[in-house]
Amino acid sequence: MKMDVRKVMDEGWRMLASVILMGVAMLVFTVPNHIVPGGVSGLSTAVAELVPLKVGTVNFILSVIIEGMGCLNFGVKFVMRSLIISTGLSIFLNIFEGMIPAYTSDPLVAAIAGGAMFGVSCGILLGRGISSGGTDTITLIIKKYFPHVSVGKTLMLTDALVVLVSTIIFKNIDVAIYSAFTIFCSGQVVDKIVVGMDVAKLIYVITDSPEKIQNHLVEKMDLGVTVLTGKGGFSQTEKGVLMLAVRRPMFSAVLRAVKQLDVNSFVIVQDASEVWGEGFKEHNQGQ
Repeated sequence: MKMDVRKVMDEGWRMLASVILMGVAMLVFTVPNHIVPGGVSGLSTAVAELVPLKVGTVNFILSVIIEGMGCLNFGVKFVMRSLIISTGLSIFLNIFEGMIPAYTSDPLVAAIAGGAMFGVSCGILLGRGISSGGTDTITLIIKKYFPHVSVGKTLMLTDALVVLVSTIIFKNIDVAIYSAFTIFCSGQVVDKIVVGMDVAKLIYVITDSPEKIQNHLVEKMDLGVTVLTGKGGFSQTEKGVLMLAVRRPMFSAVLRAVKQLDVNSFVIVQDASEVWGEGFKEHNQGQ
C-alpha cells in the first residue's frame, strides 16, 4: 500500500510540475510570439486566433475531443492521466493569462527558451512512463487502424501538419521557422532527460504472457522484438523474456502497454548509446 501511495505522489508532482512548466512556456514565450510547439498546445495557439476563446479553453476542447476518441479506442484508463494533465494545463492557462509577463523582444530566444521548457515538461512525464496525450493519442489511433504505418513518422507528420496549419492561420512564414526551432529544442532536451546521451532504451520484459505482449508490440506498435526464454531462479518456473530497443517517442507507450497487458511483468530498462539495424542506424553509417 505504501508503494501505491508513493507512486501516486510521484506521478502527482510530475504532472503538476509539467503543467506549470508547459503553462509558463506557453504564456511567456510561445503564445505571445505566435510560436507553435507542435501537438495540441500548438494547435490551440493557432485556433485561438480564429475564435473568441482563450487559449486554455481551446486547449481543453481539443483535448477532450482527442482523448474522447482515445477512450473509445483504448478505454478510460488509457486516457485518464492525459486528460488530467490537459485539464490542469487549460485551467492554468485561463487563470494566469495576462498575469504572467510575456517575452516578445526576440522570437528566436523565445523559440529556444520555450522549446527547452517544453522539453523539460515532457521529459519529467516520460521519465515515469506518463504521456501527455494529444498527438501521441492520435498517432496510436492511426496505428490501430493502419498497422503498417510507422509510429515515428506519424508523430513527425502530425507535428508538421500542426505547424503548417498554424503558418496558414497566422499568414507568416516566420511561424514555421521559429516553431521548427522550438520543436527541435524540445526534442533535444527530452532526449537528455529521458535517455541522456543515448539514442534509445533497451527494454527486457520478463512475463508469463510473452505471446500476448509480443503480438501487441509487433502488430499494434510496429516494433521489433527478440523472444528469449528464461527460468525464475527462486520459483524455478519457465518465463518468457522479450527484448526490444525503442526510440524516445515510443518509450512511454511501450511501458504503458506492457503494464496493461501484464501487471505482474518484470521490466528492466537500460540505456543504449548505439543501436544498429532496421529502424535505427544503418550498418554502413559512419564508414
